[in-house]
Amino acid sequence: MKKSIYFVFMLLALVSVGCSDSLETGPADVVIITVDTLRVDRLGIYGYKFIQTPNIDGLGKHGVVFEQARVPVPITLPSHTSIFTGLYPPSHGVLDNGKYKAAESLTTLPEIFKKEGYNTGAVVGSFVLDRRFGLNQGFDYYDDSGFKMEKDGRELFFFQERSATEVTEHALKWLKSLYVANPGSVTRDPIVNEKEKRFFLWVHYFDPHALYNPPDPYASKYKDSLYDGEIAYTDEQIGRLIDGIRKLRGKNDLIIVLTSDHGESLGDHGEMTHGIYLYDSTVQIPLIISAPDRIPAHRVPWRVRSIDIAPTLLELVGIEYHNHMDGSSLVPLIKGNGKSRDTFLESAYARLHFGWSELRGLAVDGYTVIDSPKPELYSWEDDPRQVKNLAQKKPELLKSYLERLNRLLKTLHKTDMAAQARGEMSNETMQKIEALGYLSLVDPRKADSVEIVEIGGINPTDQKFFQYKLARVAKIIAEKKYDQGLVLLDEMLESDPRNNWLLMQKGTTYLLAGEKEKSRQMFLQILEQDAHFVYALEKIAWLEFAEGNLDKAENYCRKAIGLYQDNAEMYNLLSKIMVTRDDWPGAKKMLQVALDKAPSDIDALLSLGALLFEEMNYSEARKLFEDALRQAPNNIDALNLTGETRLRTGDRVGAIRAYTHAAELAPLDGMQQYYLGLAYEFGTDSILLGPGSDSVAAQSYYQRALELNPDIQHAKDRLNIFNKTSVQKSK
Repeated sequence: MKKSIYFVFMLLALVSVGCSDSLETGPADVVIITVDTLRVDRLGIYGYKFIQTPNIDGLGKHGVVFEQARVPVPITLPSHTSIFTGLYPPSHGVLDNGKYKAAESLTTLPEIFKKEGYNTGAVVGSFVLDRRFGLNQGFDYYDDSGFKMEKDGRELFFFQERSATEVTEHALKWLKSLYVANPGSVTRDPIVNEKEKRFFLWVHYFDPHALYNPPDPYASKYKDSLYDGEIAYTDEQIGRLIDGIRKLRGKNDLIIVLTSDHGESLGDHGEMTHGIYLYDSTVQIPLIISAPDRIPAHRVPWRVRSIDIAPTLLELVGIEYHNHMDGSSLVPLIKGNGKSRDTFLESAYARLHFGWSELRGLAVDGYTVIDSPKPELYSWEDDPRQVKNLAQKKPELLKSYLERLNRLLKTLHKTDMAAQARGEMSNETMQKIEALGYLSLVDPRKADSVEIVEIGGINPTDQKFFQYKLARVAKIIAEKKYDQGLVLLDEMLESDPRNNWLLMQKGTTYLLAGEKEKSRQMFLQILEQDAHFVYALEKIAWLEFAEGNLDKAENYCRKAIGLYQDNAEMYNLLSKIMVTRDDWPGAKKMLQVALDKAPSDIDALLSLGALLFEEMNYSEARKLFEDALRQAPNNIDALNLTGETRLRTGDRVGAIRAYTHAAELAPLDGMQQYYLGLAYEFGTDSILLGPGSDSVAAQSYYQRALELNPDIQHAKDRLNIFNKTSVQKSK
């Protein structure tokens, strides 16, 4: 009976697909919306009844809904790299977040659109997609600014992010710059010249990623499922985005793609979040293509891949592209002609973070095989939740699929791309950095193989509740219950005592708790086990610097850079070491390297600006401070430094504006009132009490500063000068 019902469903689905032969192709504006960590079964359009997602559902009701879409890897950076290149991870080489980078030799979707004359813009919601990781390629505008830690403890397990509201505002701001002749006006007259050309926009929302912390009213409405609350909140912002786009440019000739980089396990298979396993709870994603004036609304039942998005969009807008992609256009399936596509799956997360075996998989012919130290086999039709492993019952079928998987892997794997994505250095690059004296004796090309890694070692599925325990630890440490967190980490280490990642979390927890020596010992223990574990090198480098051990700090920096050449953080730390040694030229050189690697690095921008300021190069310092302010408009340090350089360069009004903003952000900070007092006391000639200064306002801010903090000596000194001047005048 089950098979006959399935047959009828497929027949009905095919009938609905067959109505779409008339789809129209040709130039159009394109918007790709990726919602990080979005489970397909949490959307109304996919059958979920316990959450309201009217805006995403609206795209589906008027668009093409792919019911069975999969990503090749359940990790943010590599998954997005696959979306924008049409390549599997073995082809593009990006296997993980943080220490990998999409190589410049890759051709990305925005690069193709830009070459065709499109304006290209992107706004991303998390540091994990910062431009230093390579996905800014081809974008005229790449907004990766304003990230922050929303909760204590995030620095232990999670990435910096910004809210969906901020992401939407920044995306609409860029679009308005294309469509509004005068951005300060309320008109929406399109600019009739260069900016009249079409646009390609990518908007990335990070909110459904753990830790789940939606704003009210969603936190209250979904208090029993904050993950659902994050999705509902993100849906609201997607509605704002779509409404804003349509108001600016209308509804026609607009293609909107909504998808995700991966799902979230939420306890399925013992995994609380994502990254380790290759089950459908994390590799199945929503995929909707909405262009009502071009493509009739319907649902596509066949299995498709995220690597198919890029070639599909190129065909839909009429761009010819002849370079190789692992994916292929979905237009035939949209028209009703096709079948489910084989899907390669991979996750190196368990190997890279925990020292376990990595996992690979292949979804094909109605089965999903997962290659691990204990291979698994699941039927699509009979076991959609993947709980009945058929490996023992169908050994010959398992063997044939594993052989097929390994043959496919050999054709996909590109050693040169693996090397580039890892930040491998050419001999020329190594010689240049060695000439500066900042490369360790470690040859990064030998730190880890870029060839195909064999499956073997600890089986991740045997660590069934590891992720559950790790999520529990994260919550406890976020609540600053460090002693309890350490107890749980020790319990986890009992079964896996050489797990570098657990030892890292333990060392970092000691650091948060103020136990620096215990923290140092944990990092040293890791490095005794694995001298190439770059995360430990970074942590101990900062720790030694904080303790004043400059030679040790520099040594660890060199080793970290030797392993990962794009390590902007370590170049930044080297600059601080050099400043401490009064080597300012060397510090400036290191900061410039850091900014070459990561142009939006706030710390590097402020540090280099501060050095230029000390050299009285105020105009160049101001440029850097204002660049930092563009990246992070609410950064108080950037506001104060911008205010000071504006005073020094004659922009008193701009300085007052910057200081006022900082004072609004920190209303109880007396120093902010003091800075405002200085700004009002400066005259138009950049001299205290010079022409145009406002002594009354200055005195009031100094008095307010002392009310908030009676120990601000500078404020006392300025008021004393005013008092003496007043006495002299009275005489």
